[in-house]
Amino acid sequence: MENEAICALRVFLPGVNEFPIEQARHWAESYYRVIKSTGKSLLKSIPDAATFRRKLGRPVIRLIDEYINPDFVTRSGRDKQAIMDKLIARFHDRKTARKYFNNVKRAYRTVKGIPAKRIKDSLSFSAAEYALKMTFGAWRFLGPIQGQGRGAFALAEAYLCGQLKASSLARPQDEITINQSVCLTTPARVNEFRMKLHNQLMHSAANIIDRRYADRVIRAENDAINRLINKFARKEFVPFSSGGSSHIDFVVHPDSIVPDDSLEIADIKYRIYESFLGQKMADHLKSRCQITHRVTKVRPEEYLGRSNKLFYADMHLDVQVMKK
Repeated sequence: MENEAICALRVFLPGVNEFPIEQARHWAESYYRVIKSTGKSLLKSIPDAATFRRKLGRPVIRLIDEYINPDFVTRSGRDKQAIMDKLIARFHDRKTARKYFNNVKRAYRTVKGIPAKRIKDSLSFSAAEYALKMTFGAWRFLGPIQGQGRGAFALAEAYLCGQLKASSLARPQDEITINQSVCLTTPARVNEFRMKLHNQLMHSAANIIDRRYADRVIRAENDAINRLINKFARKEFVPFSSGGSSHIDFVVHPDSIVPDDSLEIADIKYRIYESFLGQKMADHLKSRCQITHRVTKVRPEEYLGRSNKLFYADMHLDVQVMKK
């Protein structure tokens, strides 16, 4: 009897996925509302110099002591012992604790219970930076596209963990060839499988992007994903291998490359900055962007695998499950 394909889909991963402005704004507003109580809680948890040394000084000293190589010597000639002696002396100096308390009070300063304007401005900038980081980072894998469906990895995990109505999580960009979710592992191990698969997908995708979509990196990460699945998959399925009958593989779309110094990326950054910081500040920040590419059509071979070029590219996660 021939092997039978029982599940097949292509899950789209955009090179850039704009993070919802309202979600970032909600985070900033929520933090703004608790500024007063946060400052009070910090000062209450560390009320004096002795507590400062015990709760902050000792853990920092211990961490640095473990981190520094015993043979390390600075350019000025200090060895590890000299560094640690200076650090310990600094934490036992009364001025250090006093600076900490003053900085906490300054950071959470309020006027008649209302946080200082600079705090609100700082939060607006932080919210913009957070939205940018998610737009060009994890939101590509975890978030819906323009509010539709669910994140790419949520869809893949639903199909491989036997979730009912997994297709309801799909987005228009996804391609579902054989619409059947299948639980690859036993019911007792499904939660562990879902967690480890999610972590592996996140790690692999991030590494592929960090290494500029180099072929050898994509192959290595695809092999790692398929090896993980084989540790959980029941024997009734054809063993998983990159490019094999049963597989889960990242595939890059070379024609989708958008350089970081392109007008398209500058416009995305501008929209985010304008939403949080206003048009004047957004204009100022955009004027500092070096726009090299007015047209985003580029030669893929000049970018893929090149560590000196920052760019974004679409991918898809190719999933196929064969039953023996």
